[in-house]
Amino acid sequence: MSDNTKRRAQRLREFERQAAEWQHHIGPWLALQQAPAQHDVAGQPPTAQSYVTPLVRATAERLGVDLRQVKGTGPCGRIRPTDVRLASARGE
Repeated sequence: MSDNTKRRAQRLREFERQAAEWQHHIGPWLALQQAPAQHDVAGQPPTAQSYVTPLVRATAERLGVDLRQVKGTGPCGRIRPTDVRLASARGE
C-alpha cells in the first residue's frame, strides 16, 4: 500500500469517527427536522403564527392580549414582542 493510500484511509477513519461523534449531538435535532409536521389544537397544519416565542407569550399574557388577534410583522408573519405591545396600545 502506498503512503498516499494509507493517508487517505487514515483520513477516512478520522472522518467516520468525527461523524459518529456529531451524530450523537445532532441526532435528536435531525429527528425533529425530519418528523412530520404536527397539527395545532384546531387541527390545522402549523403556520408561522402557530409558533410564538416564550417572550411573546409572556408579553401577551402580561398585557392581556389575545395572540389570535395579532397580525405579525416578523418574517413569514411571525409575531414579535413589538406587535404585542402595539396591539395592547390599540386595545386589541
